[in-house]
Amino acid sequence: MATAQETTSNGATTPSHRFSLRGYLVGVMEELKRITWPTPQMTFRTTLAVLAMVTLTCLFFLGVDEVIGLGIRALFGIGG
Repeated sequence: MATAQETTSNGATTPSHRFSLRGYLVGVMEELKRITWPTPQMTFRTTLAVLAMVTLTCLFFLGVDEVIGLGIRALFGIGG
């Protein structure tokens, strides 16, 4: 949505009209029509991929924490 511009005496450009909530909402609705929404199957697959990656990341950090804990216990003889 192009807007008309006015040039001030110092050469700066400013919009020639005030903010319009109605115009803004019309623009938002036009943009929403351009969006390619994912299919339910794609959403389900993406959700599964995210859950799998979160699980793998948790397991990785659990392993790192256990290795560091073992090292600390072996080095200082403290901990459970």
